[in-house]
Amino acid sequence: MNCNAKAYVRKRQLLATVFSITTTIFLCLFGFDAFLDNNPHLAIICGIGGIITIANTLFLKKSGNHHVACFVTVILMICLTLYLVSSGGAYHTGPLWCFVLPTLIFYALELKLGLIVLIFYQLSIGGLLLTPNTPFLFTTYDINFVYRFLGSLMSVSILAFAYEYSRQDWQNESNQLNIMLEKLSRTDELTGLINRRDMNQRMNEEVARFKQNRHPFCLINCDIDHFKNINDQHGHDGGDAVLKAISKVLQKNLKEQDKICRWGGEEILILLPATRLEKAYSTAERLRHIIEKTPVNYDNAMIEITMSLGVAEFDGTETLLQCIKASDRRLYRSKETGRNRVS
Repeated sequence: MNCNAKAYVRKRQLLATVFSITTTIFLCLFGFDAFLDNNPHLAIICGIGGIITIANTLFLKKSGNHHVACFVTVILMICLTLYLVSSGGAYHTGPLWCFVLPTLIFYALELKLGLIVLIFYQLSIGGLLLTPNTPFLFTTYDINFVYRFLGSLMSVSILAFAYEYSRQDWQNESNQLNIMLEKLSRTDELTGLINRRDMNQRMNEEVARFKQNRHPFCLINCDIDHFKNINDQHGHDGGDAVLKAISKVLQKNLKEQDKICRWGGEEILILLPATRLEKAYSTAERLRHIIEKTPVNYDNAMIEITMSLGVAEFDGTETLLQCIKASDRRLYRSKETGRNRVS
């Protein structure tokens, strides 16, 4: 689970807790007021609702399941408002609390499930008020009030749906933008390889994994031979074309778990997880041979490419920085001893 997902879960858990606590407080106040007003049925209903809400809050605290907690809160509020409409509530104001539900339903359950629950709720309210001689309606409302009330509730529901739809659409666009920005911040724009920032994080993760399972990993430091001459002969666009082509060849010929980074300029660093030095050396030799046999076609010219490589193993006897420097030293040894070779 990434940081944004964790933050979202924490936010939903906090909101569910606030909903539950607020509902408990209101139920206690309404129950006490109903008791003083000699309305024992409403007082008992509010008391039962308060107990359920407290139990729901404890469940949320123990399990962290905000989906269930929010759903229970919404169902409880629906049952309570249906009872208030059925009985009239205190001073015949019960139907007024129905206007709270549309926004609460969408906020707690989100769009799809919220829409299903809200349609069920609207049908239940309409059926309760418009069915002739229904035994579930314990008070009477003027028919003009019923029509205006249902129309107003429908209007609030439509506005709540439109707001939640717009909010979620904006949230999805924002999430996609954040994902794109995160990818851009970790990707080299020219080659599409990961950059130094991302590679440093992945290497540190491998160090942490090594401390757990003692599996060594290897680094291969690669550098294109005579890259300055390529730039001089074919221009910087030609040099860029060579870097792109080399990057694609390396990606094609390495495993998915292997990580390739543009370390700087024409220098490329490869991370081979759970790999010993002998295997890394043979991999480097294979890559060197493939690059040597794969000229780059640029501007109707075939550019011959070779690479020098240095291989080092992280086995816990030195730091990560020392391992990187070791691969760098061996790369320059390859350069100094004739290029197009692996040290």
